[in-house]
Amino acid sequence: MILWTDSRKSGAWGDWVLLCSQSGTGYTDSSTITGYDHQYRAKSVNTDVTPNLKSSYSNREMIGLERPAAPVIMVTASTGKNMVKWSAVAGARTYIVYWRNKASGDWSDWSTTEIQTTSYNHKNVTNGVEYQYRVRANNGLMSEYSNRIAVKAQ
Repeated sequence: MILWTDSRKSGAWGDWVLLCSQSGTGYTDSSTITGYDHQYRAKSVNTDVTPNLKSSYSNREMIGLERPAAPVIMVTASTGKNMVKWSAVAGARTYIVYWRNKASGDWSDWSTTEIQTTSYNHKNVTNGVEYQYRVRANNGLMSEYSNRIAVKAQ
């Protein structure tokens, strides 16, 4: 098992740090500090069955981490672009912006982009085509989706 940790007292999380690399399926972290939030992720390595076979990361166990609130968005259309804006969500490190259009008559799959700001300038939109937008806040856990707004590009 390979185990990483991340901690914070307030504000943004730091970088993931290698905590241990050991055999077994458990670990007691005696380095935690009172008043800090801690999160962990583990990866298993099974060298007994297939040498060098590694698993994907486990679900993160977040200690003291709460799911962020869903953003509330506003969208404005102007010539050649649509601007999506929202208020900052407490604890969010990044935001995932989802958008799609109805150019073919049917809604296509959602496209996404991850950003650290509270606005997204969707450039080169097609005049007269309807676009839908929604946003999720991310702090390691994802918020619910924001409200969904559709605008017709200008």
